[in-house]
Amino acid sequence: IRPAALEFLDTTGRFGQSVVQAPLVSIGFHNEIRIEVARSELDLADISPIAGIPWAGKATVDCQMAGISRSPVLTGELSIEGFEFGGFPLGDVERSGVRFTPLTVDLSDLVASKGRSRYTASTVRLDFNRRGAVIVDATAHSPRFELRDFLAMFHFEDDPRYVDLDGHGRLSAEVHYDLGGPDDRCGLGNLRGRALLLLALAA
Repeated sequence: IRPAALEFLDTTGRFGQSVVQAPLVSIGFHNEIRIEVARSELDLADISPIAGIPWAGKATVDCQMAGISRSPVLTGELSIEGFEFGGFPLGDVERSGVRFTPLTVDLSDLVASKGRSRYTASTVRLDFNRRGAVIVDATAHSPRFELRDFLAMFHFEDDPRYVDLDGHGRLSAEVHYDLGGPDDRCGLGNLRGRALLLLALAA
């Protein structure tokens, strides 16, 4: 117990398959909070679903959170092996910056791979600020994206309509996904975006 805060040192938290190491958890007497999380392993299934969307993957995080208790700011770095969002297998997040303010998650300088393809996203925002809704906005680029990897993201890799399609291309895309928000009129989600894809097909 310090003059300004109640502090927990070298704390280990376990839930499901996840283990979180926190060198410092400080609960201030003036409504301030500070949490330092050392490199920790987090199974996203243990905190899923979020806003009705299932998540999966093995995440490694290193972050810190500080601020007034009702609106703390979390910043750090993360990577995710086998990342799935809403049932869509998006590949491995090799590295990304992360910033969280209630209730918005911002990813920055994301580098990811799917099969033989690699892509980057300068910005990804997941907005949970609207009750019962999630809004996702992202920009993505890839100098070489394999068509088979793209189809696998949407579970089309074994679809007989596309089984003979192959190729690769350069991709630049902007994506907006609305689940439960103003653009989701059927309750199943609304996906829109624009992309520049220069594709070389192979038989």
